[in-house]
Amino acid sequence: MDKKRKYVPDLISLGAHYEGNYRRLVLLCRILDGQNRAEIELNVGERLVGIVAIRVLESSKYTDTMLLEQISAAGKWLNNPSMTVRLYHDASVAEVIS
Repeated sequence: MDKKRKYVPDLISLGAHYEGNYRRLVLLCRILDGQNRAEIELNVGERLVGIVAIRVLESSKYTDTMLLEQISAAGKWLNNPSMTVRLYHDASVAEVIS
């Protein structure tokens, strides 16, 4: 009988992902320019393939909670995914919370 191996998370790798996502989101948030919402067009060459919206849901000294959602897609086979992300500024990490 094969014994199942216990899952052991790679904390170093997970931490690197959280930190990398934080850095990317901070750069992306610059387009907000003090506003609570922005939309970004996704293009392939001249063709519009989708629109992504970024909205700040909550903001405090140490955290921001944001909603990232695709609000338009070029193909009917694409759904419009969304996720809520919390940015922890004191730890410089981002976590998907829903």
